[in-house]
Amino acid sequence: MPLSEVVWIALLGTLSGLMIGCVGIGGVILVPALVFVAGVAIEIAIPAAMFAYILSGLVATVVFARNKSIDWRMASSLCIGGTPAAFAGAWAVSVFDSRLLAGCLGLLTLLSGLN
Repeated sequence: MPLSEVVWIALLGTLSGLMIGCVGIGGVILVPALVFVAGVAIEIAIPAAMFAYILSGLVATVVFARNKSIDWRMASSLCIGGTPAAFAGAWAVSVFDSRLLAGCLGLLTLLSGLN
């Protein structure tokens, strides 16, 4: 992988991490940016972004927890509901055609922008 591509992807990750930490919306940006801007295959972009969210999510959790601004009951409910869906999504990425995934990603990005 050329150094310029590594730098470009690192910048996208930095921007996404900042957005996740500030307003929790970086996930809407990173995968489409990796796929449509950086040209990364969607089957690689999704798991790479998920892995990156772990670190930025942990950092944001520590910062917000120190400020006592996390409703742990609500956060626990979100984790309980989100975990099975995350496994289902990971399975779907391994099964469905990349064109279908890219179409769904584009549609979700469009709808997020319109919202």
